[in-house]
Amino acid sequence: MTNEKIDEVVSAIEFLAKLASAVDPDPRVEIAIMGINAFVKFEAHKLKAGLADGSIVPDGHGGFVPATNSRYDPTTGRFL
Repeated sequence: MTNEKIDEVVSAIEFLAKLASAVDPDPRVEIAIMGINAFVKFEAHKLKAGLADGSIVPDGHGGFVPATNSRYDPTTGRFL
């Protein structure tokens, strides 16, 4: 997953949040949406940073794992 894909996911969630707030302008919904947006942006930032410094690697199944728990060889891009 590239940074562009991560940004696309964050943008899609932001769009859904705006849509939800337009449907139900209840202040409790607004607060919940703000919390979800903040969480998603924080997790996206952590994922980007981990991918950039090599501390997080793909697990081969569409997810990610810490590099220390992985049998991923970054030089070949393959799992051992």
